Amino acid sequence: MDKTAELIAKKYGRDGASVVKSYQGLNFSKQIQFIVDNCSCETAEVLDVGCGTGAFVVQAAIKGLEVTGIDTFQESDGMDLKIALSRVAELDINIRTQFVGGSALNLPFPDHSFDVVTTFGMYEHLLPDRRQGALKEMYRVLRPGGFIFFVAGPTVFNPIDQHIPWLPFANWLPRR
Repeated sequence: MDKTAELIAKKYGRDGASVVKSYQGLNFSKQIQFIVDNCSCETAEVLDVGCGTGAFVVQAAIKGLEVTGIDTFQESDGMDLKIALSRVAELDINIRTQFVGGSALNLPFPDHSFDVVTTFGMYEHLLPDRRQGALKEMYRVLRPGGFIFFVAGPTVFNPIDQHIPWLPFANWLPRR
């Protein structure tokens, strides 16, 4: 087993083999192709907000995009950053990517720094009163004419939350 797979198994092992396998096999090829095709930006500078284990960042960089991933990396004693860096190291290729510690509420980048801002499954982790601030920050760092690619979940219409797969309808419970 490679180092990245080991780290993912260590982080998600208690969630069960299917969750581990899901995170080990994350694939964003459709999303990346959509961005390339629709944003007219084959060599765009991309910011991935809430990049987690870096799967999107690394795959987008392989496709030629210049990608920065930002996350607090606080979860599981920084395990997400270890996984992200392991993904980069195992590729053994020269990719243009970096990982930055920080918050979606105060992105440490100048105005208009990126052609595309992405976020996958991060937004629902923000408290409702902080969501607008995160969106304002994403728009602030976006270049004029740029694109935000935003995927949020889960919703009340989806009974299985990928973050809590052992508890159906967990996303219906109050935040407390």
